[in-house]
Amino acid sequence: MLGKISFDQVVNACSQNGLRFTTSRQEIMSVLINSTKPKSAYQILEKIQKNSPSAKPATVYRGLDFLCKHGFAHRIESNNAYVACASSSDCNSAQFLICESCDATFEFHSHKFSNEISDHAKKEDFTITHKMLEIKGICRECR
Repeated sequence: MLGKISFDQVVNACSQNGLRFTTSRQEIMSVLINSTKPKSAYQILEKIQKNSPSAKPATVYRGLDFLCKHGFAHRIESNNAYVACASSSDCNSAQFLICESCDATFEFHSHKFSNEISDHAKKEDFTITHKMLEIKGICRECR
Protein backbone atom coordinates (compact mmCIF):
# COMPACT_ATOMS: atom_id res chain seq x y z
CA MET A 1 0.00 0.00 0.00
CA LEU A 2 1.20 3.48 -0.71
CA GLY A 3 -0.14 5.05 2.45
CA LYS A 4 -2.53 4.39 5.28
CA ILE A 5 -4.93 6.35 7.34
CA SER A 6 -3.16 7.51 10.51
CA PHE A 7 -4.23 6.66 14.02
CA ASP A 8 -4.72 10.40 14.70
CA GLN A 9 -7.02 10.69 11.67
CA VAL A 10 -9.18 7.88 13.05
CA VAL A 11 -9.25 9.50 16.51
CA ASN A 12 -10.24 12.85 14.99
CA ALA A 13 -12.91 11.34 12.72
CA CYS A 14 -14.43 9.46 15.65
CA SER A 15 -14.42 12.58 17.80
CA GLN A 16 -15.97 14.75 15.06
CA ASN A 17 -18.69 12.17 14.33
CA GLY A 18 -19.50 11.20 17.90
CA LEU A 19 -18.20 7.64 17.46
CA ARG A 20 -16.81 5.62 20.38
CA PHE A 21 -13.23 4.63 19.65
CA THR A 22 -12.93 2.09 22.45
CA THR A 23 -9.69 0.58 23.68
CA SER A 24 -10.31 -2.66 21.78
CA ARG A 25 -11.07 -0.75 18.57
CA GLN A 26 -7.88 1.25 19.08
CA GLU A 27 -5.85 -1.95 19.50
CA ILE A 28 -7.35 -3.47 16.34
CA MET A 29 -6.74 -0.28 14.35
CA SER A 30 -3.14 -0.15 15.58
CA VAL A 31 -2.54 -3.70 14.36
CA LEU A 32 -3.94 -2.83 10.93
CA ILE A 33 -1.98 0.41 10.64
CA ASN A 34 1.26 -1.32 11.64
CA SER A 35 0.76 -4.34 9.36
CA THR A 36 2.44 -4.54 5.98
CA LYS A 37 -0.08 -7.10 4.68
CA PRO A 38 -3.75 -7.89 5.26
CA LYS A 39 -4.46 -9.69 8.54
CA SER A 40 -7.16 -12.20 9.36
CA ALA A 41 -9.28 -11.63 12.44
CA TYR A 42 -7.40 -14.41 14.23
CA GLN A 43 -4.02 -12.92 13.32
CA ILE A 44 -5.25 -9.63 14.78
CA LEU A 45 -6.48 -11.45 17.89
CA GLU A 46 -3.04 -13.05 18.38
CA LYS A 47 -1.37 -9.63 18.27
CA ILE A 48 -3.91 -8.08 20.65
CA GLN A 49 -3.70 -10.95 23.14
CA LYS A 50 -0.04 -10.10 23.80
CA ASN A 51 -1.25 -7.01 25.71
CA SER A 52 -4.83 -8.08 26.43
CA PRO A 53 -4.80 -11.85 27.11
CA SER A 54 -8.55 -11.94 27.76
CA ALA A 55 -9.43 -10.61 24.28
CA LYS A 56 -11.93 -12.83 22.45
CA PRO A 57 -12.69 -13.39 18.75
CA ALA A 58 -16.12 -11.74 19.10
CA THR A 59 -14.46 -8.54 20.32
CA VAL A 60 -12.17 -8.48 17.28
CA TYR A 61 -15.03 -9.15 14.85
CA ARG A 62 -17.17 -6.39 16.42
CA GLY A 63 -14.23 -4.00 16.25
CA LEU A 64 -13.53 -4.86 12.62
CA ASP A 65 -17.22 -4.37 11.76
CA PHE A 66 -17.07 -0.90 13.33
CA LEU A 67 -13.82 0.04 11.55
CA CYS A 68 -15.09 -1.18 8.16
CA LYS A 69 -18.52 0.42 8.58
CA HIS A 70 -16.95 3.82 9.20
CA GLY A 71 -14.34 3.58 6.43
CA PHE A 72 -11.24 3.17 8.58
CA ALA A 73 -10.52 -0.36 7.32
CA HIS A 74 -11.47 -2.68 4.48
CA ARG A 75 -12.23 -6.37 4.34
CA ILE A 76 -10.40 -8.09 1.51
CA GLU A 77 -13.16 -10.56 0.80
CA SER A 78 -11.20 -12.99 -1.37
CA ASN A 79 -8.62 -13.48 1.41
CA ASN A 80 -10.98 -12.97 4.38
CA ALA A 81 -8.49 -10.44 5.73
CA TYR A 82 -8.47 -6.79 6.75
CA VAL A 83 -6.36 -3.73 5.93
CA ALA A 84 -6.30 -0.14 7.14
CA CYS A 85 -7.77 2.26 4.61
CA ALA A 86 -5.18 3.95 2.43
CA SER A 87 -6.67 7.41 2.87
CA SER A 88 -8.84 9.40 5.23
CA SER A 89 -11.43 10.11 2.54
CA ASP A 90 -13.27 8.18 -0.16
CA CYS A 91 -13.01 4.81 1.58
CA ASN A 92 -16.40 3.63 0.37
CA SER A 93 -15.28 2.77 -3.15
CA ALA A 94 -11.87 1.20 -3.30
CA GLN A 95 -10.05 -1.02 -5.73
CA PHE A 96 -7.28 -3.42 -4.73
CA LEU A 97 -4.40 -5.11 -6.52
CA ILE A 98 -3.57 -8.29 -4.56
CA CYS A 99 -0.46 -10.38 -5.13
CA GLU A 100 -1.33 -14.08 -5.31
CA SER A 101 2.17 -15.00 -4.18
CA CYS A 102 2.94 -12.76 -1.18
CA ASP A 103 -0.48 -11.17 -0.41
CA ALA A 104 0.88 -7.64 -0.88
CA THR A 105 -2.17 -5.42 -1.27
CA PHE A 106 -2.26 -2.06 -3.04
CA GLU A 107 -5.32 0.15 -2.63
CA PHE A 108 -6.29 2.73 -5.20
CA HIS A 109 -9.34 4.82 -6.03
CA SER A 110 -10.42 5.19 -9.64
CA HIS A 111 -13.25 7.69 -9.79
CA LYS A 112 -13.63 7.06 -13.51
CA PHE A 113 -14.15 3.35 -12.91
CA SER A 114 -16.41 3.97 -9.92
CA ASN A 115 -18.50 6.48 -11.85
CA GLU A 116 -18.86 4.07 -14.78
CA ILE A 117 -20.17 1.37 -12.46
CA SER A 118 -22.60 3.85 -10.88
CA ASP A 119 -23.83 4.89 -14.33
CA HIS A 120 -24.50 1.27 -15.31
CA ALA A 121 -26.27 0.61 -12.01
CA LYS A 122 -28.45 3.68 -12.53
CA LYS A 123 -29.42 2.48 -16.04
CA GLU A 124 -30.47 -0.87 -14.58
CA ASP A 125 -32.27 0.77 -11.63
CA PHE A 126 -29.84 -1.10 -9.37
CA THR A 127 -29.01 0.21 -5.91
CA ILE A 128 -25.35 -0.26 -5.03
CA THR A 129 -24.69 -0.98 -1.36
CA HIS A 130 -20.97 -1.69 -1.55
CA LYS A 131 -18.30 -0.93 -4.18
CA MET A 132 -15.05 -2.85 -4.03
CA LEU A 133 -12.98 -4.45 -6.75
CA GLU A 134 -10.25 -6.99 -6.01
CA ILE A 135 -7.78 -7.76 -8.78
CA LYS A 136 -5.42 -10.70 -8.31
CA GLY A 137 -2.01 -10.92 -9.96
CA ILE A 138 1.72 -11.02 -9.20
CA CYS A 139 3.58 -8.02 -7.78
CA ARG A 140 6.98 -6.84 -9.04
CA GLU A 141 8.75 -8.33 -6.02
CA CYS A 142 7.42 -11.83 -6.78
CA ARG A 143 7.87 -11.85 -10.57
